[in-house]
Amino acid sequence: MGTQPFDDPRGHQSELLAYQAEKAVQRGDAQRATMLYLQAAELEEQVALSVPDTSPRVRGALAVSATALWYKAGQYLRAEALACRFLGGEPVAPDAMEELRRLLARCWRESEVEAAKAPGELWIPLEVTLDGGRVRPGLAPASVVRERQQLTSTMLTRVAELQLGEPLRNRGEARGRVHKVARIFEAPAQVHSYGVQLYVVSSQGQMKGTPGSGRLSAASVVNQFLELAETAQRNPRDLAKLVKDGAYQRAFLLGFRDLAPDGERVASVSFSGAGCLVRAPSVTFEPMDRTAITAALEEGGEHGTMEVEGILKHLKLTGKSPSIAIEVEGRLMTFRIARGKFDETIGPKVNRRVKIIAQRADMMGDEPLAREILLSGS
Repeated sequence: MGTQPFDDPRGHQSELLAYQAEKAVQRGDAQRATMLYLQAAELEEQVALSVPDTSPRVRGALAVSATALWYKAGQYLRAEALACRFLGGEPVAPDAMEELRRLLARCWRESEVEAAKAPGELWIPLEVTLDGGRVRPGLAPASVVRERQQLTSTMLTRVAELQLGEPLRNRGEARGRVHKVARIFEAPAQVHSYGVQLYVVSSQGQMKGTPGSGRLSAASVVNQFLELAETAQRNPRDLAKLVKDGAYQRAFLLGFRDLAPDGERVASVSFSGAGCLVRAPSVTFEPMDRTAITAALEEGGEHGTMEVEGILKHLKLTGKSPSIAIEVEGRLMTFRIARGKFDETIGPKVNRRVKIIAQRADMMGDEPLAREILLSGS
């Protein structure tokens, strides 16, 4: 009697190499991870091709494993060739055939990405997958998809702005240096689900972020987005531990609340990254998570008042949207003001430390409305 497929020493060696590759991914050692995935894929393919036709389920499981290892190694042509070989005639179980089709679609997409890359660019994927409610594989209400695509893109840009030390931008375009870190590309949904594949793109020359944040890149943006999402899903009140800026805290909570499903149009919304540089886990939001985030926002005074102290720097007393800006810990924070309310009293306060008592905005994207502007200590 010959060696059984799951007892094949090549299979055990492949498992060990794949495990070591995953550990290398966790350490951020992409080069070693790729080398280990290559070795594991070669061995797993040999084992898969040695399985007799009389064991289609075993053959299929090993075929999927080998194809996935080639994919993780970035060898998309090898992965495509192996998937097509099994799909085109080698007998495998139906569930394995479906998984091979999914992997094949991913390989085609990644091959297109490779062709689109400019020299020195880093493309990091973030997949947004919708399921349940009125969503079906390959079919979903356009508004449900578009809302989440646009909001996810906005939030990825916000993460880059936070890492660069930019003040919260309530409207208008992101500054030019942000686009060097977080240019967003979109790919069509995979046919086995409904979702959007977004790519955060940065140049190889990474930028310096805020003090202590290290080097900033597309990978750091996707990883932090997933970390924030996981925290908002697990316990929204813990978001304050990751984001110290109150304006950003609220913006992210509002964003994740709106990304979470309502249970009717869509039942779940998942976020996942891929590749050796994405170490943060996948996250799935359900309707109860939307409820929990809403409760945290209300508990935090989403529609209440706020007090902020800083140096009054900028005034805009005319035009359609009068506003002021104060400097808080090196960042500018903008407040709307009522037309004419402070015209006679605000002049002497410029470049002095003031306390702003403001009404929190009730819509994402609006600045708080300043009710009082007092000299600090008044």
